[in-house]
Amino acid sequence: MIPYSFSEVASNSESSTQEHEYKAIWGIGWWTPTLIIVSYLSAVLIAVGHLLFFNFLDGKIAEGPGLVFEQSYMTTISNILAASFEITIQTSLGIAFVQYLWHVLRKVALPVSTIETLFCLRSSPQLVFSGTGLRNAPMLTFIAIVIFATYIAKAFPTGAITVVTSKQSLITEMSVPTYNGSFVGNGSAVDATKFTFDTFITDGDFLESGYMMPQQTTQAFLKRLANSVVISGAPMTMPSLCGSNCSYTTVFEGPYLKCNRSLSTVSSSLNSTVVTTVGGLDPVIYNGTWSLPNATYTATTLSVMAGSQDRISYVAEQQVLSCASYRVDYTFKNIYENGVQNFSMSKSNLQPLTDFTTEPGVNVTGFWDLDTEDFGTTAAEWNSTSLRFYADVNHMNLIRIIGMTLAGQYSVFGLKVLGALNTTIPGYGGLWTTDAGWLDTTLGTGTTTVGPINGTLIANSQLNNGIPQKTISFNITEEALNSMLMNLTLSAITAYNYWQATANVTTSSTVNLYSFSKPLNLILPYFLSLLVSLPLIILGLWALHSNGVSAIDGGFVQLVTTSMGSAALEREAAKACLGGNENIWESLAKLKIRFGELIETGDQPGFYKSMKRAGFGTVDETRPLAKGAEYGMNETSEEPAVRFF
Repeated sequence: MIPYSFSEVASNSESSTQEHEYKAIWGIGWWTPTLIIVSYLSAVLIAVGHLLFFNFLDGKIAEGPGLVFEQSYMTTISNILAASFEITIQTSLGIAFVQYLWHVLRKVALPVSTIETLFCLRSSPQLVFSGTGLRNAPMLTFIAIVIFATYIAKAFPTGAITVVTSKQSLITEMSVPTYNGSFVGNGSAVDATKFTFDTFITDGDFLESGYMMPQQTTQAFLKRLANSVVISGAPMTMPSLCGSNCSYTTVFEGPYLKCNRSLSTVSSSLNSTVVTTVGGLDPVIYNGTWSLPNATYTATTLSVMAGSQDRISYVAEQQVLSCASYRVDYTFKNIYENGVQNFSMSKSNLQPLTDFTTEPGVNVTGFWDLDTEDFGTTAAEWNSTSLRFYADVNHMNLIRIIGMTLAGQYSVFGLKVLGALNTTIPGYGGLWTTDAGWLDTTLGTGTTTVGPINGTLIANSQLNNGIPQKTISFNITEEALNSMLMNLTLSAITAYNYWQATANVTTSSTVNLYSFSKPLNLILPYFLSLLVSLPLIILGLWALHSNGVSAIDGGFVQLVTTSMGSAALEREAAKACLGGNENIWESLAKLKIRFGELIETGDQPGFYKSMKRAGFGTVDETRPLAKGAEYGMNETSEEPAVRFF
């Protein structure tokens, strides 16, 4: 509503009975255009604010620890913003609608029923599609359509943001298990002995010099651990210290086998008597040897290339793999997903271990207690050389235990020929079949037994390609051996739990986050509403300027002051003086009127001679308003004239 105030109007006489001039004022004032513009700009700011609000919430926690905004509050605020946008844009469009409506009413004479339709367009959506508005005032009807569209537009923005489940990562510094072959505890000989895989020789000759010499003996626990790793083909599961979903990376120095491989082709002819009765002459298809002090492992294997149908003759590939002991830097990436461990490793900086043939020991001052002639209990004087030697002792023991687990021989019963003789081999006469293998079985006579010799676990390891079959063959490679060695090292980390390292641990947790996943749900309704409304609002401002006076939106004063003065209109209106659709006569509905300057007619002679009068009237009763002309009336009264505005 326009704010009103009161002021006195000047009169032409100072007597008690005065003649007052009641002049209507031309001018659009400041309130109406300001309200149109400010309402539109407010809608723009609300739309931008809604966008910024959702951008702020995007990626923020929606539930649980770290919550920024309750979901219920977010929904309430979003609905308030959408409703505020609707109110402000409709306010601006509504005022523009009224100004343009009165512009239309000044320009063309329309039936009262049509004018009624135009006045009711904004409140009755069905009238938009009646055709009356489109035929007589298409732009006015379009403004009404846009106003109704904003009711729909406000429903979309709240759906632009959703709550999604996501994994959130947090990086913290933690102590994690690792392998450190040079770890000597508090530095004393007692601790150094505790944290090694070996034992040290106690000799009185070593006391003065502090000489430290490993015995190169095997710990029973490490032996059992190696057996488990070789058979299972996997390391012990490392319990997670950081939760069910986390990861970290550590770098440590560990043992490595560097191998040289040579291949040759061999053949043999075994007579049936040898095969069936002399078990000691059964083919040895694997021979693994382990040598000290330099931890060298050599494996010789026979793989069948072709065999004869009588299972006597065969051609085989002989591989000799000779491996030396090295150390390497491992980058260990440990990942837990839902409590299940996965890991990957890469290596770098390959270096040979200490030559224990030329350096069987190293001097460590303070290693021995001269009084007790035993291991010292206080920190010894370790240096880079002695720590290097100590670490290599541990590396060598891990390599040695794998070599010892695999060392031995494996013999088989003979050939198992599966295919037809259809192949020739250059240098070998006759026909052969490549569909043949070593038969892994026992005769059952008590005289001939085949299989592992000297306790080797080679047949139970992943190096045995024939585990699901009755034939057997071994595929021993540098990669496979180092996989075993790596599995043993990782198992030692878990089983011994001696070593710790500080690492950046990435912990993942499932959280509910706000996601501005459908920005078009917000941007398009707001943008289109503002874009389409802008020219319509400009049209309303133009109509306001063209009219020369602002029209009150939906006010009774606007109607009562503009509908007086027409004899024809008053006569027809009197027939329906109670109002309501039921009382509207056809003659009133079809009466064509417009808003203009009322002119003298036969019904009211001399009525407008004193001052021009504006109002609704028929075409015969009105002419176009003259902008700037004086409109109103004169009246003689004893009361002072007071303007209410």
